[in-house]
Amino acid sequence: MAAESELDLRPKEEIYRGTFINFMSEATSLYTKTKYHKAIEYFTIALDIRPKDKTAHLARSKCHQMLGYLDKALEDVDSALESDPNYILGIQQKADVLFLMGKLEYALMYYHRGYKRAPRIPEFLMGIEKSECAILKLAGMYRNKTLK
Repeated sequence: MAAESELDLRPKEEIYRGTFINFMSEATSLYTKTKYHKAIEYFTIALDIRPKDKTAHLARSKCHQMLGYLDKALEDVDSALESDPNYILGIQQKADVLFLMGKLEYALMYYHRGYKRAPRIPEFLMGIEKSECAILKLAGMYRNKTLK
C-alpha cells in the first residue's frame, strides 16, 4: 500500500519520463529482434507520451522502412527533422528512404546535405556515390531507349 501512495506523490512528468524510457527500450529490443510490427506499436505509445521526440520518430521510421512502408517512413523522419532540421541521423534516414522510393535526385540532395554537416560519416559519401551511379544508369537507359 505504501508503494501506491509513493507513486501517487511523484510528479506526472517523472512517471511519464520513466514510462517513455521503458517503451523506447522495449521497442528498441523488438527492433533488434526484427519484430518490426510490434516495435512500431511500442514506438507509437512512446510518441503518445512525447509526440515530438526525434529519436522515437527516427526509430519508428526505420521500422517502417524495414517493412517496406516507405511513405510512413518518410512521414516519421520528416517529423524528426521538423523538431531539429540539423539532426544528422534524420538527414541520413531521409536520404536513405528517398533513395529507396526512387527519388534519386532528392536522395542525392540529402546525402550532400549530410556530408556537408558531417563529412566523417562514410554513409553520406557512399550515398552520394550510389545516388549518382543510379541516376547515370537511369539516364543511360533512357538515352538508349530513345536512340533505338
